[in-house]
Amino acid sequence: MKILTARPHRLLPECVSRIGALERAGERVMLLVPAQTTLQAELEILDGLKLPGSFLIDVLSPGRLQSRVFERAGQPARTIFDERGKRMVLSAIIEEVAESLTVYRSAALSGAQGFVAKVSAILADFKRSGLTAQDLLTKAEALEDGHPAKAKLLDIAHIYAGYAQRMGGELADAEDISREMHARLGRSGVLDGQHVFVYGFDMITPQFAADLIAIDRHSASLTLAIETDDNGAPDGRLFAPVNFSLTRLQTLAQQAGVQVHRETLRREREIADDLAAMEHRLFALGAKPFDAAPEHIALRACSTARAEVHLAAAQLRRLAAAGESLSDMAVIYPKGSGCGALLAGILPVYGIRAHVAEKRPALGHPLCRFVLCALAAASGGFRTADVIECAQTGFLRLTQQQTDALSSYAEGVDLRGDDWKRPFTYVKGKQGEEAEAELTALNEARSLLMEPLTRFAAHIGGAKNAEETVAAVVDLLERTGAADTLEEMRAQLLAQGMSAEAEDCAQVWTRLMETLDQLHTLLGGERASAALALNLLREGLSALELAALPPADGAVICGEIGNVRTEQVRTLLAIGMNDAGGVEENGLLTAQEREAGAQATGAYLGMTAAERAALAELDVLKALSGATERVFVSYALADETGRALREGTAVQALRRLFPQMPLRGGLAAQEQEEMLVAPDGALEAISIRLSDAADGRSELTPAEKQAYAALRESATAREALARVTRRLGEAPERRLTGPQARTLYGRPVMTVSRLETFAQCPYRHFVRYGLAPQEELQPGVDRAELGTLYHEAAERFTQAITAREDFPDVPEAECEAIMGEAVRPLIEAWRASPLGRSARGGAVARRIERTAKRAGKSILGQCRRSLSSDKTASRRSCSPSRTAARSTCRGASTASMCSKTAARRSASSTTRAASRGSTRPWPIGGSSCSC
Repeated sequence: MKILTARPHRLLPECVSRIGALERAGERVMLLVPAQTTLQAELEILDGLKLPGSFLIDVLSPGRLQSRVFERAGQPARTIFDERGKRMVLSAIIEEVAESLTVYRSAALSGAQGFVAKVSAILADFKRSGLTAQDLLTKAEALEDGHPAKAKLLDIAHIYAGYAQRMGGELADAEDISREMHARLGRSGVLDGQHVFVYGFDMITPQFAADLIAIDRHSASLTLAIETDDNGAPDGRLFAPVNFSLTRLQTLAQQAGVQVHRETLRREREIADDLAAMEHRLFALGAKPFDAAPEHIALRACSTARAEVHLAAAQLRRLAAAGESLSDMAVIYPKGSGCGALLAGILPVYGIRAHVAEKRPALGHPLCRFVLCALAAASGGFRTADVIECAQTGFLRLTQQQTDALSSYAEGVDLRGDDWKRPFTYVKGKQGEEAEAELTALNEARSLLMEPLTRFAAHIGGAKNAEETVAAVVDLLERTGAADTLEEMRAQLLAQGMSAEAEDCAQVWTRLMETLDQLHTLLGGERASAALALNLLREGLSALELAALPPADGAVICGEIGNVRTEQVRTLLAIGMNDAGGVEENGLLTAQEREAGAQATGAYLGMTAAERAALAELDVLKALSGATERVFVSYALADETGRALREGTAVQALRRLFPQMPLRGGLAAQEQEEMLVAPDGALEAISIRLSDAADGRSELTPAEKQAYAALRESATAREALARVTRRLGEAPERRLTGPQARTLYGRPVMTVSRLETFAQCPYRHFVRYGLAPQEELQPGVDRAELGTLYHEAAERFTQAITAREDFPDVPEAECEAIMGEAVRPLIEAWRASPLGRSARGGAVARRIERTAKRAGKSILGQCRRSLSSDKTASRRSCSPSRTAARSTCRGASTASMCSKTAARRSASSTTRAASRGSTRPWPIGGSSCSC
C-alpha cells in the first residue's frame, strides 16, 4: 500500500498523470472516490488525459464496489439493510427497552427527534472498533460509580444488545456488509490485475481502513492519495486529525501484515503570489502579513445576504460576458447559512445556469408526507392536523380551494376525530340557502378526502401480517393515483425551471418502495399496527436524502463548504462568510464523556470538538485555495430584520494576512447599480428609482439611464418595464366613478356607523365595506352566535307565553318549562354540530339553557310590570271623580289635590288637540275610556 500525501489541490493532477501512464501501458485502473463526486472525477480524468473514453479506467464509489463484488461472488445470506433499515430496527428496539433505561429513558419514551440517529451513529463507532454489545456492557459495569460516562454507556449497551440480537443471523448493516465484502473480494475477481487509486476522502475511518487493507491484498497495487501536511507546518494543526487517521491506518495495516510506503509531494502550484500566500498562511500561527494589496482576492461587505447573492450573480454574469465558462466558476457558502435557496432563486434572474449541490431530506417531500400523515390519521383517530396535512400534500386530488375551505371549516368548528367521518350539517354563522350551498361544497370535498383514508384505516387495521401491512400502504398509493400525481408534479416543476426538485420526484418513488421492502423484512411476517408502522417508516425515511445530479453541460456549481470540490476552478465566490458560532456537540455523549468512554472501552468514538473545529477550518482553506485565478469573498452586515452580523473567522484571517486589502461595498446605492447587468435584475434595481425620478425627488444616474434605455430596446423587457412606468408622473385620481363605487360597495346603504367610520378613517371604511374581508373562523362559540340563539329562543318564548289565557300571571315553574321547550330544539340542533358534541359543548349547552330560563323569567316580569303600570296610569287620568271618591279615607286635602291634578290634565289635553287642528277626541279622558 502506498500513501501519497501533499497539500491541497496537488494530488489530482498527479493521480491523473499516474493513471494515464498505466492506461497507456494497457493496465487496468480503478479510481475510488466519494459517491457524490464520481461524475466529476470521470470528467476530470478524461479531460486531463484528453481521452474521449476508456475501457481500462473505472471510477467507482465504495458502495458501488460492494455491489459489484456481491453481483459476482453472490449476495450475502443475511438481508442487507442500509441506514434506513438500521434506524427502523433501532426504533423498534428502543421502544422495547425504554423502561429499562435510565439517562435516555425520557428520550426513548417520548420518541425525541434525532435520538435514533444519534444511537445509530455511536453503535456504528463501536462496531467499527470491533466492540460487541457484551464487551461494552462488561467495560461499562467495571467503571466506577462516579465515572462521567458510566450511566450513558450502560444505556447504550442495553440498546446495543437488543439490536445485535435482532440483527444476528438475519439482517446485516453497513459494518456487517463490509465484512461480508472482505470475505468475497478474492473470489469475485473484481480487483484482479487492478491498480487501485483512492482519492477525495478527508479522513480514514477504522471501517474504511479495513476496506483498504482488504483491497490491497487482492489488487495489483493500491495508492491512497490524501491531502495533508506535516503537523509541524505553520498551519499543521489543521491537518492533525487527518494525520492521526493515517497513523491508525498504518498501525492496522502492519497488524494485518500489509506493508505501507509513504510518499510526500513537495510541489508548488503555478498561481499568483497573493493566492499562494493565502494557501500557506491564511490560518498559520504567527504568519507574516502580505506586503501589498492583493490583486486576485477581493473582499466585500454587503448590506444583507440577499444583496450579497444579487451581487454574486452580477459578478458571475460579467465574467460570463467576458468569455469565461460557467463550468470554470463556483460559489461556496457555510453550512446553515441559507444561501442555497437564495442562489437557486436569484441566479436564474441573471441568466446564470447553476447547480446547487444540496441534499434535501426525503421527509419533506409531499409523497413521504402523504404516506406518513395517512398512517398518523389511521393510528390517531383522524386528528384534524393529520387529515388536513394529507389534503395539503396534493395526493388526494383536492383543489387548493377545497383544501383551504376544509382547513378553515375544521378550525372554525373545532372538528375532532369521528366528525370527519360524518356529513357536515352545520355551518357557523350562516343560515338558509347560503349555508346549504356551503355545506354541499364542503361535503363534496370531505368525501374526496375521507373515502381513501377511511378505506386505508380499515385495510391496515385488519392486516394480519407484515405483508398485508405493506400492501395496505401500496394500495393507498395505487387507489389515489400517487404515481400519476408525482409525474404531474415533476412536469410542473420542470416547467417552472425547478429541475432539482423535479429530479427529487423521479427518485422518491423508488426510494420509498425500497424503504417499504426493508420494513417488510424487518417485521418478519409479524403484524404491525398503523402506529408501529408509522414510527418505523418515519425513522427509516429520516435517513433518506434526495440529491440531483449536476448538469452535463456548463453550469456554475454552488454548494456548502466541504461538500463541493473547487479544483480546476478559475473563479471562486465565497459568500455568507459570517460568524456561524462554534462547533456544536450533537451526539449522545459530551466531549468529556466521549473521551472518557473511548479510554474506558478502547473504541474510537469519533473526533473531538477540537478536531472537528480544525477540520472545519481545513475545509475553508481547501475551498478558498482551490481557485487558480481569482477569489471573491463577501459577508453581510445585517440580516433581513436589521440585526447586525459579525464577520467570520475566515474574513478576519484574510484581513490579518492582507492588511492593505480594501474593503468594498456596504452602500445600498452602489449595490443597486451593480445589479444593472441583467434585465430582470436591472428592473428590480431601478423600479423605485424611476418612481423617485418621476416625482422629482431625485435624478437617475448615468448607469441607470443606460439600463433604462437597454430595457426599452429589449422586446422581452419592454412589457415588464411598461408595467412599472405606465402611471409614473401622473397625478393620482382620488375619486371613484359611479360604476366603480357601485362595483366596490354594492347597493348604496348608509348608516350612522358607516359615516362615523369614514369620518374617522377613510381607509378603514374602504377595507371594511369595500373589500369586506371575512374574519377567520375561530374554534368555540362566539358571542354573535350565542346572541342569535338567545334572540330566537326569546322570540319563541314570547309567542308561546303571550298566547296563554293567564298571561301575564303565569306561574314561575310553568315559565321555566315554556322557555325550556322553546330553547330545547335550538340546543339539540347546536349539539348535533361538531362544536356541541364535545364535553365542552355539553357544558356550554347547559349554560345556554340556564341563561335562557333566567331570561324567560326576566321577560315575564317586565311584561307584568309594564301592564300593571299602564292600568294604573289609565285609572288616574281617566276617572278623577272616582279617584277622589276612593281617596276620601285619605282626608279632604288628598282628595282635593287629586281632583285639581285631573282637571289640569284634562285641560292640557284639550288645548293640545285644538292646536293640532284635530277634531277627534283625545283618548285620555274621552268617552273611549272604560274605567
